[in-house]
Amino acid sequence: MAEPHERECAVCTNDFITPKILPCGHLLCRECVISWMDSKPDAGCPLCRCPIVEQSDRSSSDTVDALPTDFVMEALVESARVLSKDHLCCVCEDVRADFICMHHDVESVSTVTPERLAASRPALCADHGDKQADSFCFCHRLAVCKFCKVQKHTECSKVSDFDYEIQLSENSLTDLTKILVEAEQKLEQAIGQVTSRLQEVDVSEQEDMAHVDKTCDRLHKLLKISV
Repeated sequence: MAEPHERECAVCTNDFITPKILPCGHLLCRECVISWMDSKPDAGCPLCRCPIVEQSDRSSSDTVDALPTDFVMEALVESARVLSKDHLCCVCEDVRADFICMHHDVESVSTVTPERLAASRPALCADHGDKQADSFCFCHRLAVCKFCKVQKHTECSKVSDFDYEIQLSENSLTDLTKILVEAEQKLEQAIGQVTSRLQEVDVSEQEDMAHVDKTCDRLHKLLKISV
């Protein structure tokens, strides 16, 4: 789970706003990168001093906008912000919400983490973080939008719609559940048979012990008579 300080920008020390991924891999807020670059012409990453960009004639804002945005971190920050607030119930008035609906599964707000809340959001396109993804490219292992599917992944051998893959997964889950239920029933039957057999053995053992006791009693009586 991402700790609160991991969601903070190293420059402004606040939660990330539009976190940009620098070439070195560190994250900074978009505005922080722009102001950092404007402060010195050869500004490097404030954390490791690696160059933010090679020679470029573009403005700092255009340069920063060309950097990829970490939409996962952005979703984490937004989810943490949502969970930190005391939201009111959407049905009642002036009543604090104790539960949250995640994909139609109602859970307690106190048990939901920012990571899980972020993961419950609709998938976004790997190249266009502001567009919802509706397909998955198995060649590049990326979620993509309709535009990217047509423009960038036409040659890929397998690009499948989410709805189709979800239906396949649900069918597989149904089949697996059926197999598990049947296996559980067989296991219960086997346990019942073993239990029944153990009870029979226990009864037989008790009868044998009773027969031994009677035999011992007879022997004792015979010994007394012979003496």
